[in-house]
Amino acid sequence: LELRNPLGEEQSALRPSMLGGLLAAVRRNLNYGAETVRLFEIGRVFASTEEEEVPSLALVATGPRSSHTWRDAAGSDIDLFDLRGVIEALAPGAELVKVEDGRFGLALEIRIGGFVAGVAGQLKPGAARELDARAAVVAAELRLDALQAAPLAPRAFVPSPKFPTITRDMAAILPRALGFGEVERVVREVKEPLLAGLAPFAIFTDETGVKLPADRKSLAFSLTFRSSERTLTADEVNAACDRLKARLREQLGIEFRE
Repeated sequence: LELRNPLGEEQSALRPSMLGGLLAAVRRNLNYGAETVRLFEIGRVFASTEEEEVPSLALVATGPRSSHTWRDAAGSDIDLFDLRGVIEALAPGAELVKVEDGRFGLALEIRIGGFVAGVAGQLKPGAARELDARAAVVAAELRLDALQAAPLAPRAFVPSPKFPTITRDMAAILPRALGFGEVERVVREVKEPLLAGLAPFAIFTDETGVKLPADRKSLAFSLTFRSSERTLTADEVNAACDRLKARLREQLGIEFRE
């Protein structure tokens, strides 16, 4: 939506997004010597298709995750998983689905209560270099009204566990386009009472198709089991793993490497 009497060329239209201004602020901070930049803005954007003001929240971040210390000289940089954690903390239960978005090299659509509330992603390397960033730049923008309407999940506090955990690792072969989120969704739907945790730790693909078909990938993930009443036996954990494998084979067609 163009203005009739703009103050200048850069302010000749109502903004459809706040990310442009935040990314410009990232560049200024980096040029002033900041190593880590984490910024947010709450404001209004203007959707030209709907001709309405939309209250929005935008976030950007880049640089080391924490200060380097003698224990961790190399350190690690902020990535898309950090941004995802922020979004899930703001909107518990939000669903993030991989999509294509020209502004990002990797993009996730943010869905709250089945409603598309915004997008999060990692800038393409070339766009990050234009900001003089030496690390990945992640950003997100979502509608504030959708965020405010999201029901807050009650927080439950439980005593620290008294009994030890048992961990099992699984290696699965699955379609390359299938994300870990789908695997996690199916596992959670089983509502296995002994399952205490689930996390991926390795992904392997082979573009040549020699070790693995090019349209498949190998995903390794760990399952943590624990009971609040007793120490589990190996047979109980193995049976739980078999139930989870059966459901994954049935719903997603996953093959497991034994």
